[in-house]
Amino acid sequence: MKSKSCKALWSVSGLLFLIGLSFFGVNYLHTSNHGMSQKGIRRATDAVPASFGKTHFIVGQTAEQRTGASLQKKSASLLLSTSDQSSISAQSTVFFTPDDDVRRHLINLILHEQERIAVAVFVFTDKQITHALIEAFDRGVFIEVVTDATGLRDRYNRIRDLCDARIPVFVYDTRHGKAGLSSVMHHKFAIFDKNKNNQSCVWTGSCNFTKSACESNQENAILLTDKAHVQRFSDQFEALKKRSYRYQK
Repeated sequence: MKSKSCKALWSVSGLLFLIGLSFFGVNYLHTSNHGMSQKGIRRATDAVPASFGKTHFIVGQTAEQRTGASLQKKSASLLLSTSDQSSISAQSTVFFTPDDDVRRHLINLILHEQERIAVAVFVFTDKQITHALIEAFDRGVFIEVVTDATGLRDRYNRIRDLCDARIPVFVYDTRHGKAGLSSVMHHKFAIFDKNKNNQSCVWTGSCNFTKSACESNQENAILLTDKAHVQRFSDQFEALKKRSYRYQK
């Protein structure tokens, strides 16, 4: 009888011990998590980027490094072959008349030219541009001009002034047009071989070299500095010379 009572007592004691042990474990875990949430959890959360789970990133890279690597990858995909590199850095500046002082910008280019200016223009009557070209020629800049016979018929044309200064002038020969169609040399551009910062460039657009085009008409002018574009205009100028004859007063 006493043996049975002892066994029952030990069973109850063991049960109470297990209940106490379980209660102690739960309380310990709760206390530990509470402490972690106040200190460690905050630090751990702060270390996780906001984009976690949304983007892939290399462990140890900063956001700036990841952004830079992404931009480099995009830039690399846009690169052309070595022979085509010149067309990547295309730049241009646009002017409008009468809003912008296009004559001043053009003359500024003439004043800064160091080697050669090639002009192809339909009508040439502006006195200030003429004087700037003659001054450039006198200081050693090689200048050539291709024009159209239409411009020669204008009583205010400055072609004779250029010839008097010994600047070579060529007049487009209409026989190079298609049969049965009228043909004129309607270009308005100027090529500068070595200008500001030793850079080549092309001035082009709708503007003739006339006072009305520079001061009152609704016109546009564009300055191109891309080497590929400059070369194309240079090739076209040489083709125009072959389609023209040397002007003699």
